[in-house]
Amino acid sequence: MLKADTVVITDSKGAKLVAGSDYKLENKGEAGFEIKFLKTVTDHLRLSYVTDYDTTQTVDGKNTFINKAQMTTTVNGKDFTIDGDATFTPEKESQNNGYKSGSYDYVKKQFNWTLGVNYNKEKVDKLVIQDVSPEGLKPLLDSFKVVKLNLANGGVGTDAGEFKNFTVVEKVIDGKPGFVLTFNEPISSAYKITYSSIDEDGVISKEYNNKASVEGTKKSSELTAKVPVTHGGELTSKRGVQDGDVIKWTVAFNMSQSTLTNATLIDTPTENTFVLEDSFKVFKATPTSDGKFQKGEEIAKSLYTVKMKDNGSFELKFNKDIKEAYYIEYDSYINAADGEFVANTAYAKSNEVTSDKSPSKESIKVVLTTSEGSGSGKTGSLTIKKVDAYNPEKALEGTKFTLWSVDKDGKKQIAIKKGVTDKEGKLEFSKLLYKKYVLVEDQATKGYEVSLENEIPVTVDKDKQELTVTNAPTSPFGQLVITKVSAGDESKLLPGAEFKLVDSDGKTIVESIVTDKDGKVTVDVPLVIKKGKDGKPISLSNEFKLIETKAPVGHELATEEIPVEIAYGKVTNVTVSNEATPEKPVDPVDPVDPVDPNEPEKPTVDVDGDTEENPNDPNGGEKPVVDGDTEIDKTETNQVEKPTVAGDKEENKLPQTGEAVAYGATALGLVLLLIGAAILRRKKTA
Repeated sequence: MLKADTVVITDSKGAKLVAGSDYKLENKGEAGFEIKFLKTVTDHLRLSYVTDYDTTQTVDGKNTFINKAQMTTTVNGKDFTIDGDATFTPEKESQNNGYKSGSYDYVKKQFNWTLGVNYNKEKVDKLVIQDVSPEGLKPLLDSFKVVKLNLANGGVGTDAGEFKNFTVVEKVIDGKPGFVLTFNEPISSAYKITYSSIDEDGVISKEYNNKASVEGTKKSSELTAKVPVTHGGELTSKRGVQDGDVIKWTVAFNMSQSTLTNATLIDTPTENTFVLEDSFKVFKATPTSDGKFQKGEEIAKSLYTVKMKDNGSFELKFNKDIKEAYYIEYDSYINAADGEFVANTAYAKSNEVTSDKSPSKESIKVVLTTSEGSGSGKTGSLTIKKVDAYNPEKALEGTKFTLWSVDKDGKKQIAIKKGVTDKEGKLEFSKLLYKKYVLVEDQATKGYEVSLENEIPVTVDKDKQELTVTNAPTSPFGQLVITKVSAGDESKLLPGAEFKLVDSDGKTIVESIVTDKDGKVTVDVPLVIKKGKDGKPISLSNEFKLIETKAPVGHELATEEIPVEIAYGKVTNVTVSNEATPEKPVDPVDPVDPVDPNEPEKPTVDVDGDTEENPNDPNGGEKPVVDGDTEIDKTETNQVEKPTVAGDKEENKLPQTGEAVAYGATALGLVLLLIGAAILRRKKTA
């Protein structure tokens, strides 16, 4: 419909014609309009005007508008009619009465959405937007912002001030998470809504589709947006480049920056290349705003674990959950002939997702120019057997070896394979090109010394070949088993017998050896292995002497030194017997002497401290106490009898003329007498 005040007619000089005097305008509304010129037209004229349009009205289902015009005139008495038309297609924002767009922020790892509404500037009492989030996305409610738009210059418009009178709530729509945003007052302008969302499960896909429905205008509309994510869904991609005898591989891992638990890279090379275990490095991959990545700092090796497999493949596992991208770098040794192809296949797996059905592959044609080798492409195996230097029958498990390639001068170049001997003392390096190598023993079996010939040149020139490597023990020993028995009955085993072991010079080798409850004891005896000038052992045994230092209970000590020969890796058994200790004879008991009737009985001191009273004692029978327990008797005479202790078999009395004096008893009596006198004097003083 025409906006009459927008009609402008100008001549060729730009001068405007005047309505009413130069022309007459008849506005017919939806039927159009008619202009009739009131004067003869002799110049070029230009007509411009503006009409409204309603995008809800379509022609044949199309949002296009056709403007038809017809001009009639008479020239030199002849009538002419000229028809013309023009088609107008509104901008997409106007056609849809709004728009929706989105983008992905690779740094923040969030989606940013823009929603334009009411581009036809309808008068709307209540505008409501319902938005269904793409699968896995969650809108961030605190990120919503609404601004009014100025559409004067067309397009999406320009910001004309923030609008705050709205509410937004999360809502499940058609079984999917989303939100509802409501304008809380009537509007008649276009508005722009911006907000952000994140992927809740952390697994970033290649593409996200979003749909919003707008209600409240004359015609409800659906606005959609599609956001592609560069590297979305991409877990691994790899590339490699030859550098001399190695291929340097780089794996871009988790470029989608998904959140992954137990994230693991599984990489399988072709048989003609060996992954170098010590070459692994992992770097952070830092994203830019446009979805590209830059190599960052190396991460600590403690953050991941590399596990090599027997088939030459490996697994690199991150020890914690990851949500960033990484570059994984490692080298592989070229075990191929010139012109052959080496390749790698890699994929990622995690608790959330795996890419085994679409692995990353890379193939490189080999060009060999530097190493010492064979161009035939033939391969063979090398089997190493590790044994005890003094006992070749004893296989050594746990010895660590590294096989090195060599340069043209035969010097170590690249550590191409590592391994550990098994319980049979064997380690096999297979599929080796016919060429020269160096075998290095990195670590000996526990209890053994590293071989003197630590670097052994090896030439692989046959299908199968073996190499025996020996190790001498750091502390060679033999075993001594002692059994202790009774001489009278060898079935009687004797615990508690103690021994010591000395060498031929009398030096103590083992200080204390004690038989157990079963009369046995096993001892590891250190040996000294004497070697000749060629380094080979002269003898594998030593001479010792076994000496008993304490006999078992009830038996005599064995005084004889027992010579013992103990050999390396052997068990020496010795049985030692002891004579039982003989029983001692019992002395006869002396008869008790009778009491002399001429001598009165004297008070006795009992061992428990009780003493008989003496009625002649001025203290009323109370006797001094010795040591707090035993009482003694003091009489008015020069003769002192030793007290008789109850329980003695014979009464003690002073010696008579001609009798032998028992000096010990006499001394004891004098001591007791002095102690008693001292105690009595103290009581009297008190």
